[in-house]
Amino acid sequence: MIEREESKKFIYLILFRLFLCFAILTVGAFVLKIHTSENLVVPFFLLVGILFVLNIPWIIILKKDLLSPSLQGNLQLYTDLVIEIAIIHYSGGLNSPFIYLPLISILSSAFLFSPKMIVIYSVSAAVLYVGVSILEFYQWLPSFLAGVDKLEINPISHFYYMIYVRIIIFLGIGYLSSVLNTRIRLQSDEIAKFKHLEDNILFQIKSGLITINNNETIIYANKAASDILGYSIDELIGRDWYFIFFGNKYNVNLEIIKQAKSLRGVELKIETKSGHPKIIGFNLSDLKNEQAEAIGKTMVFRDITNIKNMEEKLKIKNKLEAIGELAAIMAHELKNPLTSICGSIEVLKESGTFSKPRDQELINVIFKESERLSRTLGEFLTFTGETYVKKEKKEILKILDEVIQLVKNSRDFKPNIIIEKQYDPKDFSFAFLDEKQIRQVFFNLVLNAVQAMPEGGTLTLKADPYLRGDLNFMKIGIKDTGKGIDPALKEKIFEPFFTSKEKGIGLGLTVVKKIIEKHGWEIDLVSSPGLGCEVIIHLPLTR
Repeated sequence: MIEREESKKFIYLILFRLFLCFAILTVGAFVLKIHTSENLVVPFFLLVGILFVLNIPWIIILKKDLLSPSLQGNLQLYTDLVIEIAIIHYSGGLNSPFIYLPLISILSSAFLFSPKMIVIYSVSAAVLYVGVSILEFYQWLPSFLAGVDKLEINPISHFYYMIYVRIIIFLGIGYLSSVLNTRIRLQSDEIAKFKHLEDNILFQIKSGLITINNNETIIYANKAASDILGYSIDELIGRDWYFIFFGNKYNVNLEIIKQAKSLRGVELKIETKSGHPKIIGFNLSDLKNEQAEAIGKTMVFRDITNIKNMEEKLKIKNKLEAIGELAAIMAHELKNPLTSICGSIEVLKESGTFSKPRDQELINVIFKESERLSRTLGEFLTFTGETYVKKEKKEILKILDEVIQLVKNSRDFKPNIIIEKQYDPKDFSFAFLDEKQIRQVFFNLVLNAVQAMPEGGTLTLKADPYLRGDLNFMKIGIKDTGKGIDPALKEKIFEPFFTSKEKGIGLGLTVVKKIIEKHGWEIDLVSSPGLGCEVIIHLPLTR
């Protein structure tokens, strides 16, 4: 930023020199025709031309960054000073109409030098001017450098008085320039300090802040805005804000914009640069200038994704508490009658009272539905009750094999379902687990996979050991070839009461996740529509 400001100063100085050269060429031509001889016109215009042409190498040096700003400033101003004194010499010396040229250079130095360097420069200008004037007055210069005929100034004290006055002017302008420079620097420092403070405040606040012009283009963004949106500040500035927040200007909801201008603001679901979804709360307010004209908008927003997730979890928690109370009542009210019903049906089946095929079919339906009711009640109690884990060292694949055999004997298993085991049955892998609970996990997952293939398919079971750091882990996969799960529903699959089955209540996978988390294991689900579904469990092994 500092180098950019210095470059701007040099550009302004060079442009000023170009204007000065043009003014000298125009006015000087008229003055010299009246006050000087013809033999002085050529060196005068030659010097003016040199002063003009020198701007080209200064621009090249500036563009290519060949010299430091301070060194280039010294070279440029001191070179110009020598040429300006020579122009004064060839345009009348003490009587030259261009005596102001070094004074303008001194004023120019106030924008490039420190106060000390400005005084040194003004002293240098005075010394150089006085030296050339004395050499010229006493005709001590070589003939080829002579500028004017000998000046007749009597008494001689008048000459020195003129020199004295001009020294005072040179040094006075130098002093005033140094004072001007000091004040400019102090004001610049104050402005920079307040701007730095303002930037720090805006950058450190947790809310995102962007400023938008009338063309709907972002012209300012703070660090929080960059962090929330996932774009760098440079990427945000110059972009259409509709694209950042709505995807494009055609997706803009004018009702949302209207609500955003209210005190309460509005919530909006967005996607960050990486495609990660977030929920923000934002407000819009008009940005006006001193004439109360609208020059844009200011947008303040914050990431409320975690807050919304907490609200959802709180809703689920409240729902679960209500379910817990309901489950306790159900367990109390259904336990004894259900036991009596199941026992009575068993007795009736064995008694032969209902020997007709139609009667036997009805008895089987009653028995099947009683079993399903019993299983549902069990899931309620497992889900709502506190899950205590009693871990023992067990052979994990042996439990899986036993569960597979159990599912094969169930009514949901179809003959056209192929079971493919992609692991060695003789692989003795042990893990610390609660056998009863893990057996329920495997049963629920395998049964879900079977039920996902009503027309038949392939049930694939994988068990792959691997290393995680220095620890032995195993990845167990249970995959079906059913219709799969819509990606939009993937996040809800483990939520209570979410199910795609006609007769399901949506607690099976919720119970699975609860048991897995209690064991400190990990569970994930991979699915694509039409390509089936795979549930993967990561668990640590032991020897």
